[in-house]
Amino acid sequence: MATPSTTSNYPSVPATPTATTMPYQFQRSDFTLLPQLAQILERLEQGQDLAEIGRAVKGLNESFVRCQRILDQLPGADLSREEQENQLRQETQVLTLKKAQLRQYMNLPLISAQLVDEAGSLLAETESVTIFEPMDIGSG
Repeated sequence: MATPSTTSNYPSVPATPTATTMPYQFQRSDFTLLPQLAQILERLEQGQDLAEIGRAVKGLNESFVRCQRILDQLPGADLSREEQENQLRQETQVLTLKKAQLRQYMNLPLISAQLVDEAGSLLAETESVTIFEPMDIGSG
């Protein structure tokens, strides 16, 4: 199995998602269709006006169309299950690689020393911070 390269064909992901970068945002209530169906069935049982039932059925159909539009906008909806699993596997490999690279970067002597210096100067600036040794609470 080939390891993913550090340069990839993947688009960069913005740091903060917005409505334009995440068009597939939706509410859970968009997929709550059972109450509408139950209402239609109750109206049928009660023998209500067919026009009223027709409007309720039309509303349910519109909800189905809205749900389908939301599902069609989901990333990867045009891919088969196997293609989605392959893409997930590739993205997971890239994530694993990037985590390993970040760990290596954070363990570089220059970076480690800088982080320790920044933490030390932060503690020196804050007079009320006291560092305690861990206590063994279990034996007592």
